Amino acid sequence: YKENSGVDAYYPQLTYFNESASMYIKAESINSVRSYIFAGDGTIESPYIIVDENDMALLSLLVSEGQSFTDTYFRVRKDANTFDLSLTALNYQPIGTIDHPFGGHFDGSGTNFKLNIDTTQNESGLFGHTSETSSIKNLSISGSINGSSYTGSVVGYHEGLLKEVYSVATVSGADYVGGLVGYNAGTISHTYTIGQIIGQQYVGGLVGYNTGHMLNSYTASKVFGQNHLGGL
Repeated sequence: YKENSGVDAYYPQLTYFNESASMYIKAESINSVRSYIFAGDGTIESPYIIVDENDMALLSLLVSEGQSFTDTYFRVRKDANTFDLSLTALNYQPIGTIDHPFGGHFDGSGTNFKLNIDTTQNESGLFGHTSETSSIKNLSISGSINGSSYTGSVVGYHEGLLKEVYSVATVSGADYVGGLVGYNAGTISHTYTIGQIIGQQYVGGLVGYNTGHMLNSYTASKVFGQNHLGGL
């Protein structure tokens, strides 16, 4: 028996083949029982399919363990409509950290993600930290996100591409708090927010602090803070 590794899953092997003296037979035995935790191949033509909330939690776990998923494609199943990530038993954690950012491509298929995050950790949102190789598109956020610094409904700290998303969530934190993104060093396009954004310093309706690019986006959110506030 071989334990699961990353996105690879394994069925039990026959001992005769697994313990063969032939390296070729052993390798073929492993290949014959290899499967995938996610359906699909992770390519642009056949992306890994995110079936339900548990798959989102699993993706978060794999990234936290060091799987960046650079050049890997994910897509939520097309009839999902809503993923309730606020379920207590799920204990959902934002995808990606400063040490292990998410670097893949994520297509939400128009799904609404309901969040109820309440943490003292930095980098909070549906995604915590995304690298410059990442892209996120075609989804919406509802519910509430309460974090520390670098807090947004979609991404806490964003370096990649974010497009065709919107949020109606309430977002609160300390510094670098935004309706979509806490800190943006990437590109944001065709987005909007309608909600309430609360922070201390660097607080905005779309992003808390921007060193990247924003295109065709707007906000109708209420923004509250102490210093360095902005509508966008």
